[in-house]
Amino acid sequence: MEHSNGGFSETGLHRLHEVLARHVESGKIPGLLALVGRGEETHVEALGTIRHRG
Repeated sequence: MEHSNGGFSETGLHRLHEVLARHVESGKIPGLLALVGRGEETHVEALGTIRHRG
């Protein structure tokens, strides 16, 4: 498996983004912040908004 982003595979990071984005786009949640770490490396995903759509 190719690890070109600090131990994270590009495929895995893309899949993580897609799954999280589907939850925001569906309206289930207005936004999210995800933090994943491996060793000394950290990856951050921030999607959506903190405003509630209701």
